[in-house]
Amino acid sequence: MPLNIAMLWGMVFLGWFILDIRWQANLFQQLELTHQQFAGKT
Repeated sequence: MPLNIAMLWGMVFLGWFILDIRWQANLFQQLELTHQQFAGKT
């Protein structure tokens, strides 16, 4: 049973979405660390 185009694009989108969520989580973690380090400094 061959994969149709919609199924293929759905799998690509799901993989991209999972990677993007992980990347966003890392960004927010880095933001928190940066805030703790530099908050209140001028």
